[in-house]
Amino acid sequence: MLNRRSSLIGWLLVFILFSIIVVAIRQFPDVEESRKRHLKMLSMTTSAFQQTVIYSHLKYHSAKHKGAALNVLDLGAGELDFNRFGFPIGVNHDAITLGLDVTPVDCESIWYSMVGAMSPMLAPNSSGIFTTIAVSGNCVFRSIQYPDMAIVYNPARGTVQLNVEDQR
Repeated sequence: MLNRRSSLIGWLLVFILFSIIVVAIRQFPDVEESRKRHLKMLSMTTSAFQQTVIYSHLKYHSAKHKGAALNVLDLGAGELDFNRFGFPIGVNHDAITLGLDVTPVDCESIWYSMVGAMSPMLAPNSSGIFTTIAVSGNCVFRSIQYPDMAIVYNPARGTVQLNVEDQR
């Protein structure tokens, strides 16, 4: 009887230990899996951003604009201004600033106008997942969680691309 009871207690301890391990594994997600999910979210955001750039470029041309233009299209976050190539460069420009390179403020206004209210937030917002910088006339939206991942918008060519630096 004692041997049977100690065997039952031993199996119960093994079951409890196994249960704790399973719960711990489920609580702490795999780092690589988290990175893959983040990359997928960035890929989908990049695609949505590019599609909106194409849409706005078509709207620019359908309105028969030529050259840089102010207040061409309102997508909900202010009326977008366009450069001489017909691509969005932000809001609140004037005739003087229309020909200058984009600034981080322009990049933020482009982001919120183009990607919309359901987009991932920009820092310094407490739930922000991107930082915004302007580099050589491009808007760079760098991931805070994975700094080697960034969405880059080139207003001169109207391209949006996802850049991922190799970790190896």
